[in-house]
Amino acid sequence: MRILLLAKHGQLGWELHRTLQPLGEVIALDYPEIDLISPDSIRVTVQKSQPGLIINATVYTDVDPAESEPEIAMAVNDIAPGILAETARQLGATIIHYSTDYAFDGTKDTLYIETDTPNPISVYGHSRIVTDQVSNPTAARILSKATSQLLLYCGIYHLASDGYASRFDFTKTILQYDPLPEEHIFADIQSTSTDEFPLPARRPQFSALDCEKFKRTFNISLPPWQEALKLVMEEIPRK
Repeated sequence: MRILLLAKHGQLGWELHRTLQPLGEVIALDYPEIDLISPDSIRVTVQKSQPGLIINATVYTDVDPAESEPEIAMAVNDIAPGILAETARQLGATIIHYSTDYAFDGTKDTLYIETDTPNPISVYGHSRIVTDQVSNPTAARILSKATSQLLLYCGIYHLASDGYASRFDFTKTILQYDPLPEEHIFADIQSTSTDEFPLPARRPQFSALDCEKFKRTFNISLPPWQEALKLVMEEIPRK
């Protein structure tokens, strides 16, 4: 199988480039080899590659700049995936695209499931140390490995590490697992609220995802986010 991977230099794309190698020929591209702001560049590049599978790991992730650059954010996060899907259909190829928990407004009191209606409250959501923004921290390596398990299945799946945390709790755990605590330049971190930390883009307060559909379909689940974080932190080079 020929696999076209987009955004090979991104965090998720870098991991996918390695995870996908046993599954077939991987054509890994990034800008300027393909320009997702240009519909012609997308169509020509995909047609030339003739993939059986397209994996789009590209995303415009600068949440606040997206408020002042809505055209770019929409081009990369909305229009480009549509063109990729259209071209994939013409080629008879499968496409995998990654979305974001920011597609939800964060007002739900329970975990979001796949059939919940999206209601983004920022430009980024349409196309982040605070205690009142809660989501599922997920390592790119874990996500890339799980992706390889679902290549033959169609559908929309929520996929994130088990458990959820506020940005504040996530930061405290990062510091707890830091292999170089002697380099810390502070004694403690203080919590704040979203209202006290104003940014151009609104953030959903509770966007944690329910991944039971993925677990039932594939009989696998991602490890708790704390375990995945510890593995990532252990890889930090020591002096």
